[in-house]
Parts: sequence; structure tokens; C-alpha cells
Amino acid sequence: EFDDYQVNINFGGTSDGNYSFSGIATRDPSGVPNASNGIGYADFLLGDVSSWNVAISPETGSRLKSYQLFVQDDYKVTPQLTLNLGLRYQVQPGWKEAKNRIGDFDPNLMNPATNTLGALWFAPRYGRSSVEATQYDLVSPRIGFAWNPSEKWVVRGGFGIYNELFGYNAYAGSAGLGYTAQNSDSSTDQLTPVFTLAQGPPPPIYPTDATRTPDLLNNQGISYIPYHTPLPYMYEWQLDVQHELPGGIVADI
Repeated sequence: EFDDYQVNINFGGTSDGNYSFSGIATRDPSGVPNASNGIGYADFLLGDVSSWNVAISPETGSRLKSYQLFVQDDYKVTPQLTLNLGLRYQVQPGWKEAKNRIGDFDPNLMNPATNTLGALWFAPRYGRSSVEATQYDLVSPRIGFAWNPSEKWVVRGGFGIYNELFGYNAYAGSAGLGYTAQNSDSSTDQLTPVFTLAQGPPPPIYPTDATRTPDLLNNQGISYIPYHTPLPYMYEWQLDVQHELPGGIVADI
């Protein structure tokens, strides 16, 4: 069995950014920086922007390929007892991106700006092109039985271990990291607008290979997925007892 998953997403699209009109252009300059008697709506009518930011994420194509083999057979131990035996073997790679537009935080990678551990990696550098390391030898057994101790009694049961695939939402969130075009500006004196709507905002800054260095996004909070993340799994079992009552009625527990 071969499972191929792909997720094509465009979170950012095209955007002119987020604009803030805080009243700095219509406030009393004699009270700066403590006065707050400006009117944001008046700034908006004038087109005076106090702060602005934009972030345009690229289209990304996340990919995950899972390889699995399953065998099962029934073994009749006695005329009254049958065993159902199965085994699933699975190789689980991590999430990748179609054009290697992917990165993540690595707590064991040296940060060149601080000379401490903890920095970003970007595929295919540092020998990585997936968020999670490939996991081999994932063995999931299945066992079931059907036992007929007497003519009117049947007992059935089963147990299995089931691995869950790395879901996209929880395990592939770093596609596009380091490729987002962004820019921002904010008034430093709380009097002068950064630009007017008539002028328009400055263009976004598009990252390049030169800017995708391990110290990118230093001093910012980040969440990440550990490279050696165990594959989630669960145990499942069931037990069923049936007894035939008079009149052909079956009681089932």
C-alpha cells in the first residue's frame, strides 16, 4: 500500500497590508508624547498612516508519502477456536514541500549571531528537507479470535496497534518559513505619519537565499516541531460474548 498526500495552500495571496490611524496627525503636538487627543478617523480622512505592516506568504505545496505493507491470515487452531493474525509494516517519512520552500527551528543548530544553540534551518541545507525524520520499522500487530466453547456460546475478541499519519495541520505548519515577503513601518515621533494613502506604502521585501540564514527571525517567538517526533499510535481492543436464548433470540455483550 502506498499513500500519497499533498496539500497546496496559499495563505497570503496578494495584500496591501494592515494600516493604522491612531490620531498622531491631528493631535496637539505640544503634549507629545503623552497627549492622546488626536482622532484616528480624522487621520484616516487625511490619509495619514501612523503604522503599517504587510506579510505575503507564498503558495506552498506540502507533500507526504507513506509506505505500508499489511498481511493477514486466519488460523484454525481447533474446530472451536479460530485465530485472525495480521501485521502492518510502515515507513513514515516527514512532511516536505514540493520546491523545498520549508524551514523550521532546530534547538541543536548553532546560531551565528549569538554563538548559542537554537537557530533556523532551511531545506535542503543541513542535510534536511523534511520537518520530521523518516521513521522505519513501524510494526503494528493485529490479533483476533473466535471461540465456540459450546453450541449456544460464542466469544470473540481482538487487539491491534494503529499508527496515525502525521496530519498536515499539526505537523506541517512550517512550509513557507523564510519565504514570506514582508515589510513594516511605524511613526517614531508619534507626530509624523509614515506615509499618506495618496503616496501608497513601500513595497514588500522579498527574501533571498542570502537572507535565509540560521539567525533569521532572531528575538522573535517561534513554535516548532521536533525533528525526531514519534508517530502517534493507539491501542484498540474489543471483546464480545454472544449466547443463543430460546426462540432464536441472541443476547450480545
